[in-house]
Amino acid sequence: MNAHEPVFAGYLPKVVYEPDWNIIKQVASVSGCQSEGPVPKEDSLAYWQYNRAFFYPTVALALAVAEPGAAIFGYWIYPVLFDGAEGPRPIDLNAMFDSNDTSLPAESPSPPWWVLGYDAVAFETEYRCWGCSPLTCNGYATDEDGPRPVNRYGLLRTPEAAFEAALLFQAEQPEPGTYLVFRVEVPPESPLLSLEP
Repeated sequence: MNAHEPVFAGYLPKVVYEPDWNIIKQVASVSGCQSEGPVPKEDSLAYWQYNRAFFYPTVALALAVAEPGAAIFGYWIYPVLFDGAEGPRPIDLNAMFDSNDTSLPAESPSPPWWVLGYDAVAFETEYRCWGCSPLTCNGYATDEDGPRPVNRYGLLRTPEAAFEAALLFQAEQPEPGTYLVFRVEVPPESPLLSLEP
């Protein structure tokens, strides 16, 4: 399943939620339910310049819409759709989203960023937007002794573990929708990296 190479989808600034949970110290999931992304501002058009996957094509644009204290994330999506009807199945990510919006970025971060972990995220087909990450939104994350051990960021450590989680979420539907697997990255200078034990 993980033979598919992930596709770089873009950047997003998020104010990272720091819960008082045993395992998870900062929520770095793709979902905006706990660690929120940018909000529209009346005097700025930058917010609306996201691409068809709802991420920003450049770091500069992501920084332009960042809230104070936000961390910048880079997102890669594995082109495999987990849905109840036919999934998992390979897909063309550019074709999955609204063709009226900007295509996915042609260039990924250079030099490469640090991988924080992997997430399985709901895609709400009716509204064509990202939904929840059941790992942190629905309590599916576990410690080392459980079936889905996550790191301090609420992310799985391998793409294989994220594919297994996506299969489970596809079957159980803790959040309605189809699921995709993400690789979550941060720049080498990210303050989040200094917190990893």
